[in-house]
This record gives sequence, structure tokens and C-alpha cells, in this order.
Amino acid sequence: MGKVITLGILLVAALLSGAGFISINSMINSGELEMIAGKKALAAGKADMKAGQARLSAGKTQLAEGKTAYAKAQDNWLLVFADKTFNNGQGFKDAQRRIAEGEQQVAAGQAKVDAGQARLDQGRQDLSQGRDLLTLAKGIRIALGGVAVVLIALAAVLAFFWRHSLVRTLQRFRHKRA
Repeated sequence: MGKVITLGILLVAALLSGAGFISINSMINSGELEMIAGKKALAAGKADMKAGQARLSAGKTQLAEGKTAYAKAQDNWLLVFADKTFNNGQGFKDAQRRIAEGEQQVAAGQAKVDAGQARLDQGRQDLSQGRDLLTLAKGIRIALGGVAVVLIALAAVLAFFWRHSLVRTLQRFRHKRA
């Protein structure tokens, strides 16, 4: 009876290994699909990041040019006098307001670029971790498949060598039931 139990345990362990192999295999397949989607999203994020950096650079350049033009205009006493006389100084106040708005927009753009860079870095890190996990899962899949094959082979070999005593045990079991 011990041989029957041993073979039963071997077969159950082989089935569990096979089920683990199938389960890990489906996880690997879905993980590979997620990796592909992650790579595409990372590539799109890089393109968006470059576009955002270009817009930020253009905004910084425009702001610097505006500040330079404002400084030159303030140095021109004739413009200052004409603005105060004919426009109540409103032209320079509007220029200061527009420069302040430009600085706020540049700061907001810089914050967005920094946040985008952080998301890109996190995406790269997630892809790296995903690659490592997929490699580990593939190793586990190979191990589970190998264990299942070895256990089935062991059960077959033991069943072959124990065939006479197994047949006698099974016949005794049938006679006890009858």
C-alpha cells in the first residue's frame, strides 16, 4: 500500500508542477505584453518630453528677450517721459505685468517638465524591474517544467519496477471491497 501512496504523491506533485508551469507561463505572456505597452508609452513620453523641453526653452528665450527689451526701454529717458506724459505710465506697468506673467508661465512649464522627467525616470525603473521579474519568472517556469517531467519519469520508472507488487496490492484492494 505504501508504494501506491508514493506513486500517488509523485503524480499529484507532478500535476501541481505542471499547473504551476501553465500558470507562470500565462503570467509571463501577459507580462511580456505589458512590457511592450510600457516601452511604447516610454517612447511616447520621451517624445512629449522633448517637445515640452523645446517649448520651455522657447518660452525662456522669449522671456529673456522681453526683459532685455524692457530694460533697454527703461534706460531710454525719452520713452519713459513719453509714457508718463501721454499714457500715465501704463505702458511700462503693462510690460512689467506681462513679464511677471511670463515668469509664472516659465516656472509652471519648468515644473511640468520636471514632473515629466520624474515620470519618465519612474517608467524606466518600472521597465527595468519588469524585465528582471520576467527573467525570474522564466527561470521558475523552466524549473517547474523540469520538476514535472522528472516526477512523471520517476513515477513511470517506479511503476515499472513495482508493477508486480502494485498489481497484487490493487487485486487485494478489489477483493476486500467485494
